Amino acid sequence: MNKPLYIIFKKNTDIRGSLTAIESDIELPFDIKRIFYISKLDDIERGYHAHRKCEQIIIPISGSFRLILDNGIEEQEFLLDKSHIGIYIPLFHWLKMKDFSKDCIILVICSYKYDEAEYIRDYSVFLHENNKLRNSIININNFSLKTQTNTIKREVIHKIENIIDKNEFTMGHDVLEFEENFSKYNNTLHCIAVSNGCSALKIAIKSLNLTSMKVLTQANTYVAVPLTCEELNIPYELIDIDDNLLLDLNKLETYLIKNKDSVYTFIVLVVHLYGNCVNMDRLMEMKKTYNFKLIEDSAQAHGSTYKNQKLGTFGDLGCFSFYPSKNLGSFGEGGAIVTNNDLYNKYCRLYRNYGSIEKYKWEIIGANERMHNIQGGILNIKLKYLDEWNFNRKKLANIYFETIKENDKLKILKPIDGCDSNIHLFILIVEDRDKLKQYLEENNIQCAIHYPKPFYQTEAYKHVIVNNCDNMDYFKDKLLTLPIYPELSEENVKFVCEKINSYTDKFII
Repeated sequence: MNKPLYIIFKKNTDIRGSLTAIESDIELPFDIKRIFYISKLDDIERGYHAHRKCEQIIIPISGSFRLILDNGIEEQEFLLDKSHIGIYIPLFHWLKMKDFSKDCIILVICSYKYDEAEYIRDYSVFLHENNKLRNSIININNFSLKTQTNTIKREVIHKIENIIDKNEFTMGHDVLEFEENFSKYNNTLHCIAVSNGCSALKIAIKSLNLTSMKVLTQANTYVAVPLTCEELNIPYELIDIDDNLLLDLNKLETYLIKNKDSVYTFIVLVVHLYGNCVNMDRLMEMKKTYNFKLIEDSAQAHGSTYKNQKLGTFGDLGCFSFYPSKNLGSFGEGGAIVTNNDLYNKYCRLYRNYGSIEKYKWEIIGANERMHNIQGGILNIKLKYLDEWNFNRKKLANIYFETIKENDKLKILKPIDGCDSNIHLFILIVEDRDKLKQYLEENNIQCAIHYPKPFYQTEAYKHVIVNNCDNMDYFKDKLLTLPIYPELSEENVKFVCEKINSYTDKFII
């Protein structure tokens, strides 16, 4: 529950007189939805209510008065007698006002429209609701953007206002700036912003300009990879996963040796699931030996590194999704391709914009896969915080690593040598996954499953033939995603660990 605090506005005295500026995008802890003032005050005490939805700031624009705030446990009293200093009143604080000077005029700034239903005017009801709120059961989301979005909300609104003022809505300055910033962040020569992660995969494959190709990818890939291959009418083969739930390099090499005389040029499309990666040194050596093209699906790996090199920058091209739940997420859809190859870069830029860079000069048959300028502006803001957010994820993951008790039937997906993961997801491997999930949810801990079924076991892909994927068959029903996001508290993570250990002690021997 938030606490009352002083809000100090900018005050200036000049030829106009005494001027107090109320600048909502800089000073206020909420967006203004309503403003009113109270005048002609007498000696009668006022207030005697609390709010369920409306935060307020109260300022004496003239004169003085006393404000008493009660949070249900203790009272605080404030003397307000300066026109540039107000008090922020959080939700569920009972307020009273008294001792008004004769010239007192009070300005009230509100975060919510007038709604009589959100007032609490009975003190006993206030105490009951406040006590219930304080003692509410812990409810831990598997993932939430609420706090993060609120933290950067004003910055985003200010950016969107600027974009509206400039009337730059598609492929404007903000997209170009994001491309430059994301390229620098990943230490690549080029970044091409596109409409979404699937588009990034599709354009990256097409940029290779191969006449006869086949995609090799891991059996636990998200549906984006097979979907793209189906759309492009490209054959694809599924390779089993290893014990780290990543592409099994031994089985990949076995396949490449067996098919060394194939008419296809192979594209290895490695997916950096959960922010982790395979041994990239070995994969790059295999690339030299077997002469395949390499595309990295880094949709879950923003900021992850292998031996201090960013994932997405090892292969011919790296593809990113900026879906809102990603470590770097837009406020909608978005994607990007990074590459150090000038030819691939040119093709990607042409393709995403109908086949042209210069307007009306179509060089290839392309498509409309451009990023909206508003998304570019938002991604620029969020990119500044990405390393901090990833660091917070790692701190929380370390609590999981150090606290959860493992045994033969419950394992943690461990860190991988050389890989500094962004901890996009935190995975448990559990023999009786569904029972543990139910137990945690009964304790108000929301878990997830990535993914409930392999894509090839769904109706649309039942035609896909899967061979030699024993590890995939073993792991597919055992994976559980624990709550993880930058704003999750350490106390909540410890609570999750406590409940998992309690379950382990009771039910897993």
